[in-house]
Amino acid sequence: MPYIEKHKLTAIGIYIIVVLFEWFSGGQQNGLAAAAVLGLLLLLIIFSGVFAFLGSFGFMESFASDHSDGLSSNAVSFLSWILFLIGCAFFLFNLNIN
Repeated sequence: MPYIEKHKLTAIGIYIIVVLFEWFSGGQQNGLAAAAVLGLLLLLIIFSGVFAFLGSFGFMESFASDHSDGLSSNAVSFLSWILFLIGCAFFLFNLNIN
């Protein structure tokens, strides 16, 4: 069985809980919307290493003399968690951007 980090398993658990909550409280349409939006944000968390690798290309910081490793996977994961939790809050508390 492949190794999955604990924070990624936590994100998958939160995803399932929020999608099921939206499905049962708001109907199938709200459940599918939550699954689609949060699923995209969940992919950022699960594949944060790949996104960090791809994101390290093209940044102007890479030309600086003190630049060493590129974009950190921890930074991408942290940003992804913030976006994921904001997305969960929007669905759980029925927030609108108006």
